[in-house]
Amino acid sequence: MNYASRARLTLDMTRYGLLLLLAIYTIQVLAITPFNWTMFAVGTLPVLLMLPSVWRGKPVAHAWLCFILLLYFLVAVQNMFSPNRDVMDIVRLVFVVIIFLAAMMYVRWGSRAMRAAQQTDDKLLNEDVSND
Repeated sequence: MNYASRARLTLDMTRYGLLLLLAIYTIQVLAITPFNWTMFAVGTLPVLLMLPSVWRGKPVAHAWLCFILLLYFLVAVQNMFSPNRDVMDIVRLVFVVIIFLAAMMYVRWGSRAMRAAQQTDDKLLNEDVSND
């Protein structure tokens, strides 16, 4: 498996994992707690703001996403130690960890794949120039 195929796999994992995380958070807010617009916005707005850049596959956006996911991880771990935790807290923790790992690996493999593609393009450009 080369860097491009690994990057594609982790990019897809990050994209669809974020959508599932938003769905899980929405279900948890709507089903378990009384609906509060402020808490819903605080919980979903950071991910929604990062979603367009992540969807385009920018490695820098994935690095920033990892910082944001650390906050979600802290909340999920805090909920795990709460006496009234439920299954959704466990599911959310697992998804945050999976998305974090996928985003970090995309930063690594995606940047390497882009660098390799750039070197290939430069090599082809240099060959075309030297043939003229």
